[in-house]
Amino acid sequence: MRLNRNPWKLLNISEDASQEEIKKAYKLASLKHHPDRGGDEEMFKAVNDAYRKLKDNTHVPIVEQPPTKLVNVRLTPKQQIEGVNGIIETDEGQILEVRIPKGARRDDRFRVKYKGQTVILNIKEAADPLFTRQGNSLILNVEVDVITAMCGGIVEIKSATDESIALDIPPGVSNNHIICIPDHGLYYKSRNRRGNLHCILSVIIPVLNTDEQKEEFIKRLKQ
Repeated sequence: MRLNRNPWKLLNISEDASQEEIKKAYKLASLKHHPDRGGDEEMFKAVNDAYRKLKDNTHVPIVEQPPTKLVNVRLTPKQQIEGVNGIIETDEGQILEVRIPKGARRDDRFRVKYKGQTVILNIKEAADPLFTRQGNSLILNVEVDVITAMCGGIVEIKSATDESIALDIPPGVSNNHIICIPDHGLYYKSRNRRGNLHCILSVIIPVLNTDEQKEEFIKRLKQ
């Protein structure tokens, strides 16, 4: 049988016991477990060791920590940039009220309390229908009609934080042309700044099956 090494429990006293109470409890326990009186030798040694620690104040109590649980939390690009201060749902289905600072990255961990239990949030990346992560940058595919690609113009887009941006398309761009917008990527907490937003242009070539469609296209070219 494994002995409990907690000195207070070995002497059957409370942790706020006085030195007089400790001494009295030791005498009773040592008599009870003395090998010459039929006691267990290992228990007798443990009682003596417990008394020595408490008498000399050398015992450092072990504080029992509440059980911890690891849960995964997936952050959108917007949540990574702005942080989270409110309600969030974990992969395990728990609804937690949390505070996650901006700039949290994949596999960062944060402690929160949930129903008296310590919960460790393990940060993961939520898939986004529009934005792709690349280091500190974000990538966005932007469709551009062929006339705007040929002649230039403005295309309205939304950033990851829902900010409206007028994207200036230069004349003569081709498919997969990249336009870089500084400071509109993910938040880089060690440098207190944001990365870039890379807009990859996808030129849409219209299908002109009818004379009316062709005339409308030519009319737009002349504008």
